[in-house]
Amino acid sequence: MRACFYKLSDNQGFTLIEMLISAMISSIVVVGASTIYFIGVTNYHDRRIKAETDETSQMLLDIIANDIKLAGNGLPQTANWNGPTNSLAIPFIADHTDHATITMRSSKTGKVTMTTDAVTPGLFAFTINVEDRIFNTGDRIFLNSMAVGLEHSMMGYVEQVNSKVLTISGAEDANKAPAYPSGVVFPVGSMVYNIPYIAYISTDDWSGIKVWEGGILNESFDGTVLMAPNTRFELEFLNASLGTVAINNTNIMNSLALIRVTVTARGTSSLTDGSTYETWAQKTVAPRFLTVNKAQSWN
Repeated sequence: MRACFYKLSDNQGFTLIEMLISAMISSIVVVGASTIYFIGVTNYHDRRIKAETDETSQMLLDIIANDIKLAGNGLPQTANWNGPTNSLAIPFIADHTDHATITMRSSKTGKVTMTTDAVTPGLFAFTINVEDRIFNTGDRIFLNSMAVGLEHSMMGYVEQVNSKVLTISGAEDANKAPAYPSGVVFPVGSMVYNIPYIAYISTDDWSGIKVWEGGILNESFDGTVLMAPNTRFELEFLNASLGTVAINNTNIMNSLALIRVTVTARGTSSLTDGSTYETWAQKTVAPRFLTVNKAQSWN
C-alpha cells in the first residue's frame, strides 16, 4: 500500500496580524457609518422641530392678521358714532383689546338681510321679521335704516330664532340689551347685519393662543378654542406715522391706521442638545374697515 502525503501551502488561512488589521478596518467603517447615520437622525429631528415651529408661527400670524384686516366686515359703511356705546359700529372693542387680546366685530359670511315688517324696539323684548334666515341664537346684530333714507341704528342680541323671526333680548341684561334712540321705528327694508364678536387671546404662560367667537361679549371668553400650544402674540396699535395709539372707542377712526402683530412659537419638544427652539413672525396690517372709511367725515 502506498502512503499519500499532502503538503500544506504556506498561503492558506490568515495570520493573527492580518485578522487584527481586518477587524480594525471593519470597526472604522462601522463606526464611521454609524456616526453618519446618527448625525443624519439628529439633524432630521432638529430640522423637523424647527420647520414645524416656523410653520406654526407663520400660520397663526396669517390667521390673526387676516381677521384683523377684515375687522368690521358686515358692518354698514355708515355708522352712528354719537349714540350709546352699545350701538356704535366700531370694529374693535376697546374694553377687550390690549397688547395680548384683540376683540373685533366681524362677519365672515358678510351676509345681510332686510326687515319685512316695521320694527318698533321694546325695552324688554321685541321681534324682527327678516327676509333671509342668516342668524342663529346668540348672534349679535346691527340694525340700520340708512337704506331707507333714515339715520337710525342699534345693536341687538338674538335670544331666539323661529324661522325668519328674530326675538331680540330685552334690557334686563346690560350686555345683551339693545341700544337705540327713544321712540324710533325702523321701517320695512331696514338692513340687518350679522356681526358676531371674534376674540384672540394670548397669555404669558405659553399655554397657547386661543380664539373665541360669539354673540355675547364677556370677560371669561367661555368656550375658547386652543389654536396651538407653546405660542403667544403681541399687538402694537399704530397711527399712519407708526406712532403708538392708545385704543379706545373715540380714537379708532381718528388715530388708528395700522396694527402690528408678532407671533412667537416654541418647539413642542426639545432639540437634541436639550435646548428649546423659539421663532417669531411679524406682519403689519391695515384694517380694511378703517382704510375704506378714513376719507369719510366721522363725528
